[in-house]
Amino acid sequence: MKTRWGQGSPYNKYCLGCPAGCGPIAVGQFLTFWSLPDPNVVGNQTFDWNLIRMNSVGGFPTYRAEDEAVRYVQTLGVCLKAKYTSTKTSVKMANVEGFLRELVFPDGILTDYDAITAERMVFAEI
Repeated sequence: MKTRWGQGSPYNKYCLGCPAGCGPIAVGQFLTFWSLPDPNVVGNQTFDWNLIRMNSVGGFPTYRAEDEAVRYVQTLGVCLKAKYTSTKTSVKMANVEGFLRELVFPDGILTDYDAITAERMVFAEI
């Protein structure tokens, strides 16, 4: 699934005009691709995968589908303890790791990769 999400409008709608943040966007795309968690409950809120997926490339999101994805990104930002400013949004990698371990991989192993290996793995999937 190719997504067309970004840090600007509409994805920053609930971020008080700040960028939505690459951390919340990346985690959201990852979780959406793998349909994790199932059911999709994040931050004590339930989200509809079918609506969120309408925001993919080639999809035709309705207002409701777009708002579902926007709320999802904002909730992820809160869960990841994102720091919002008018020009950038930052998330600590430790927060991403902790969030994924708690929500998706409680017993799993997360492996560190160097940048070159990670890039090769990503481009091998494209």
